[in-house]
Amino acid sequence: MSQPLWVDALQKAIHHGGTKNRRLIKSNKFYQLATTGSDGRPHCRTVVFRGFHKGCRKYSKCAMTFITDMRSTKIDDLRANEHAEICAWISGANTQFRISGTMHVLGGQGDSADEEIRKDMWEALPSHTTAFCEWPAPYQPLDKLVEEEASDHKKRDTSQGGKTTGHGTSEESGAKHAVSSNFAVLLLEPSSVDQLLLGSNQKRWEHTKTSDTEWKTQPVTP
Repeated sequence: MSQPLWVDALQKAIHHGGTKNRRLIKSNKFYQLATTGSDGRPHCRTVVFRGFHKGCRKYSKCAMTFITDMRSTKIDDLRANEHAEICAWISGANTQFRISGTMHVLGGQGDSADEEIRKDMWEALPSHTTAFCEWPAPYQPLDKLVEEEASDHKKRDTSQGGKTTGHGTSEESGAKHAVSSNFAVLLLEPSSVDQLLLGSNQKRWEHTKTSDTEWKTQPVTP
């Protein structure tokens, strides 16, 4: 089965300007993720597209992958409502993609297939990208954290006879530690895509999933 037309279009847009321009390609993968909170209010934030799913058959090959912190508010939103939408604006290609579907949270409590996806993603990423998993949970008051950190330093200094040592991590010693319980893979299984080409000759296409393996593409007015 050939991949959906919108997947081809998104990949071409991402690489618009050349496949060797790594900085441009990277900038073409910062998208907005919209969710709905348990209070019914919309929430939007920027996420980084990590590529299409290439692993097990549990998810389709056009499922989109992202990573996040299990302690983030977007996890609460997705637990309350699994429906989400990605908006990708790629300026070089003058094209916008609005991709709607069901977001799966792979966060350490899934089956073996989910855990394999999560493990593969963790191992593929550099340590500085996953460092957020060792940070304090998001939205903690800074003044309280500063006080706690100062207290921890004082206790360490006292236990070490006034000598301070670096906070060595497994990354610094050359080995990446096991997958953090705070690390989650978000996997968006798209059901509809709105593709809009702007400029002097505007065009729009609606892509709709009609079965597990089939998509229908309909040109519409912009």
